[in-house]
Amino acid sequence: MFNTDCLSFGWHPDIPDFRDYRPQSSRVSELLGQLKASGSKRKRLPTKVDLREYFPQIYDQGNLNSSTSHACIGLFEYFQTRAFGTRLAPSRLFLYKTTRNLLGLSGNVPVSLRSCLKAMRSCGIPPERLWAYDEEKLDVQPDAYLFSFADQYRDFCYVRLDAQGATGITTLKTVKSFLAAGFPSAFGLPIASSLSQDGHIQYRPTFDTIRDGQAMVAVGYDDKRLDAARGALLIRSSWGRSWGEEGYGWLPYAYVEKLIALDFWTLLREDWVATAEYTRPRISASVTAKTSYR
Repeated sequence: MFNTDCLSFGWHPDIPDFRDYRPQSSRVSELLGQLKASGSKRKRLPTKVDLREYFPQIYDQGNLNSSTSHACIGLFEYFQTRAFGTRLAPSRLFLYKTTRNLLGLSGNVPVSLRSCLKAMRSCGIPPERLWAYDEEKLDVQPDAYLFSFADQYRDFCYVRLDAQGATGITTLKTVKSFLAAGFPSAFGLPIASSLSQDGHIQYRPTFDTIRDGQAMVAVGYDDKRLDAARGALLIRSSWGRSWGEEGYGWLPYAYVEKLIALDFWTLLREDWVATAEYTRPRISASVTAKTSYR
């Protein structure tokens, strides 16, 4: 068994907030409506999706509980790279610090994905070359000029895919639909003590003890990964390249269906949509529309 004591984590579940953007919020519907439908005439989603090629090299969060900042930055970098072919390398430590500032926290503590995305949009993120990932600077306040990059991040909206009251089956369909259309999502899940280094996360809830919560990114799926009838999400970690398949792993669909994996968030921005790199997700009618103020 892989020793999870050597890992750091960092995801804190979001509390409900009815102001969140949802797939059927008016602003989101407007942006998604600009996308073309998939060229495929099939009514079913493809059985396999893999978006790894657009992501940066896997990061290593080291001893800091900063998985949410790693997940959110990886997600943002994906969209920039796929839309424009640019690599940003934003400062992971800066985002972790500004998120904790927003929450009035200090120290090596977990934070929520929503708070991290809010900090990203409010404060921006400078390049990592200007504020390096130095664990000794965990609680050091970044220099004032580093906040001048905020304008580059203010136009995106963060969209929650797991609607309040939705079943896990509905959430899985939504997440897969967005993946098939080119939209990965950050999410959180509890990490069990049975975690192995090979990246294949086991579903055995009655036998495991929980170590902590971890934020990851869903970057694809395979409907037949486990066997002919059981699939898994392809997930991106922040535990370095020695875990899983060069830092990627597989999460059984049951984690989403049983509402164990939660807080699925993706991003939208008008200039990304305009590149025609993405298609319109097939959104289930059972996803409840929400009024949003974000």
